[in-house]
Amino acid sequence: MSFDFWPILGYGLVVEPELLDLKKAAHLLRSYDLEPDETGIYEFMQILFDDVVPGLPPGPVHYLMYTSQGEMDDEVYLYLPPYLPWEVSEEYVRLTPEAVAQAIAGLLEPYLADGVRKEDIVARVGEIASVGGA
Repeated sequence: MSFDFWPILGYGLVVEPELLDLKKAAHLLRSYDLEPDETGIYEFMQILFDDVVPGLPPGPVHYLMYTSQGEMDDEVYLYLPPYLPWEVSEEYVRLTPEAVAQAIAGLLEPYLADGVRKEDIVARVGEIASVGGA
């Protein structure tokens, strides 16, 4: 029997279910035969990164990634991971915490729950140091 661990390090946030209204993503979800009330945050992030992010203009959002602590219904992180120096572009080197926070908030903004503002997301973004395991 084995157990795998992985670090979750970077700059981002935990995407808590109350932050989002997945009914606002119904058109995306239904293209995968999913309904908003039956879709978890991890599944939503998979679709977002498969269907939305590739069509966005170049910028910080393309350096973001998502993961969970283990099972897909565990906490889901949306963050900028650290990269090795030889893996990054000049654009990555020039990223600021503010630019990353704005990219995260901008990506989630169309799907925010009523009463949650883009500024609320920006305020939640910070350093992440956690571990996942399965």
